[in-house]
Amino acid sequence: MSQHIVSDELLARCADILGTEELSLDDDFFGVGGNSLDAVELSGLLSKEFGREVTVDDILQSGSFDELFRSLRA
Repeated sequence: MSQHIVSDELLARCADILGTEELSLDDDFFGVGGNSLDAVELSGLLSKEFGREVTVDDILQSGSFDELFRSLRA
């Protein structure tokens, strides 16, 4: 499975958590209305997806979803 497909699937799940219909890789967490409760839920989802701990700080410090996903793949 390509990284692009994984990102599309994750973006759709992130959009569900954030209560928005669509996200792009260029969107940032705060720009789409994310809050601290969303960050906690998102950290749980991403921790399961990537098989490692993803902290709320990881999410809050990323400039975009693309940057976040790239850092988690590293």
